[in-house]
Amino acid sequence: MRPLPDRHPGIRIDKITVKGGAGLVFTVGMMAVFLISLPQIRWFFFLTLPAGILVGAALYILHRH
Repeated sequence: MRPLPDRHPGIRIDKITVKGGAGLVFTVGMMAVFLISLPQIRWFFFLTLPAGILVGAALYILHRH
């Protein structure tokens, strides 16, 4: 009897790197989908947008090389 070949682990989301503008495009696209489909959360979005921009800018500054 032959041994089974090593199994491929498959695609893992944590191993997919997103660099540059791709993450921003994905984020903006998902926000548009949620804002269009769930109009009840629009007030929450506009209240938290400044905090998100500040945190994003801080993370960008801390992690650039």
